Amino acid sequence: MVFWPYYLVVVLLFAAGLSSAGLVVYSWQRRNAVWSTTYAVMMITLSWWSSTYALQILSPTLPQKIFWETMQLSLVNTIGISFFVFAMRYTGSGDKLTKPRLLLISAIPLFGIFSGWTDAWHHLYRAQTILEPTGPFLSLKIIFGPIFWFQLYYDYLLIVLAIVLLIRAFVRWSQPYKGQAGILIFSSIFPLLANVFTNFDIIPLPPFDFTPLAFNVTGFLMAWGLFRYRLFDVLPVARRMVLDNIDDAVLVLDKQNRLVDVNYAAQKMLGRPSSQLIGRLVGSFLPQSELLAQYRSVTEAHTEIIIDVEKPEPGMPPWQAFDLRISPLHDAHGELHGRIVMLRDITSWKRAENELKAQKMMLENLAEEYRQAKEAAEAANKAKSVFLANMSHELRTPLNAIIGYSEMLQEDAAAEGSDDLVPDLQRIEKSGQHLLALINNILDVSKIEAGKMDLYLEEFDVAHLINEVTGMIRPLIEKNHNSLIVDIADLGGMVADSVKVQQVLFNILSNAAKFTENGQITLHGQRKSITSQNNGHDTSEYICITISDTGIGMTEAQTVHLFQPFMQGDSSSTRKYGGSGLGLAISSSYCRMMGGHISVESEPGSGTTFTICLPTQVTMPQHEQLVSATW
Repeated sequence: MVFWPYYLVVVLLFAAGLSSAGLVVYSWQRRNAVWSTTYAVMMITLSWWSSTYALQILSPTLPQKIFWETMQLSLVNTIGISFFVFAMRYTGSGDKLTKPRLLLISAIPLFGIFSGWTDAWHHLYRAQTILEPTGPFLSLKIIFGPIFWFQLYYDYLLIVLAIVLLIRAFVRWSQPYKGQAGILIFSSIFPLLANVFTNFDIIPLPPFDFTPLAFNVTGFLMAWGLFRYRLFDVLPVARRMVLDNIDDAVLVLDKQNRLVDVNYAAQKMLGRPSSQLIGRLVGSFLPQSELLAQYRSVTEAHTEIIIDVEKPEPGMPPWQAFDLRISPLHDAHGELHGRIVMLRDITSWKRAENELKAQKMMLENLAEEYRQAKEAAEAANKAKSVFLANMSHELRTPLNAIIGYSEMLQEDAAAEGSDDLVPDLQRIEKSGQHLLALINNILDVSKIEAGKMDLYLEEFDVAHLINEVTGMIRPLIEKNHNSLIVDIADLGGMVADSVKVQQVLFNILSNAAKFTENGQITLHGQRKSITSQNNGHDTSEYICITISDTGIGMTEAQTVHLFQPFMQGDSSSTRKYGGSGLGLAISSSYCRMMGGHISVESEPGSGTTFTICLPTQVTMPQHEQLVSATW
């Protein structure tokens, strides 16, 4: 009675080993799936387990049985890891299995295999091995040590974790992939129960380990899932991640334009669940007949389409724009099986594009209006400059006559002894001189704006020119009880327009003398090497002159428009101190024409400091262009 099950178990084990080997070949031919390699490893382990266990049963001696048992555990200890890795990759968590983590979870099984092979020296894997007669054959009875039990519980943990992953996938996925996960969950229970019953003697069983046979049931169930659901040809993980988690609507059609699959975004767009869509012709749920007719036979396309909306949402246009992609579906032999249609809602993008086009057109119109206004302003400015130049010429002639006659009358009055008339005649002359200076300044501004102001370059000694200017300005400085301090080193010579340099210095010193009373005016000059900001390798020599005073000073807001024509720091200063606001504007323009720069620093009540920097070699006029240099 016992003889028949003995040989039956051996035959079943060899048959299971052969079937597992066949599944290895079958899965390897479909190794494009991310988990197919792990499945093949599992089947190799099962084939090895079944075959070596059958040979262990047939072995007549204890050493032979121990040898085949040791050969058996060489791969059996990896079954838990193989199933766990398979579940990780199948459910889309395979990217978390990095090489360091895979080596870490493999440490305990590798240690178990090593302990099994070296058990003769420590007996921590097998505490005792004996032969027990069971009918016509001797069975191997093993009392296992602590390393075996530690390894066993670790395998149980990995299998339970794998089942948890499959259950989560079963809950989340939709059909037909829910069915695939259900098959894997159901098939993973058999080997776990068989191993528990074998190792813990929960129910009385023959002296055989039915775990490899149970694992082969798992392999066959998984193969059934492969045959029925094409488990390794259709990638459920990729399908879940690429289809269900994207915002684009995806429809999978067969060759007859029937819908065979649809993602969540498409269900939301169509307003129907997949159960009401799959299996139906596209025309039955897409009413746009013209659109369907246009792409009914197209296997590949990429375009934009506009669909009218009968009841648009508030604030939305009465149309929807989609980016349409149609891609063919071919099998491994290149035969067309259907199409994938992807629709991306680009309504918001198209609205933004239309708004940008409108804004672009508006900006172009504004630019054209600005160009016309600029041309009109330039024409008006040119006309103003011509008018000022002509007016200045017309006024200079009578003014010169007035000044000349006033001087002659002063001489006649002094000769005739009419001294009481001299002050009035002096006032006439002074007013005429002031008007003439104002007209000359206006004429200079007009020339500068018209680009007709020329430079007359010559070489001169800078210190000599400064001494001439300070000599002329000293009476004006002393008139307000001010003192002048001149601090100049050996400045050397420079090539520039000496008349304009002189005028710039005279204008700045005049302002300092006019707005300072009972104070001090300091002129400091030095020669500097300045590096251009536009070209870090371009270094030029400059003459920098600083003129500081202890006068009334200005606020930051007053200094902003200081170098603009007819602008002064404060309108009240015009009434008290006089002036037209042209001197600083002309001085700034002269500096720019010669490639230099003038700047100002001032605080109310603390005086003002002007800094003038001019290149030592002025080569050509730089009309109205600032020099980009670090001052």
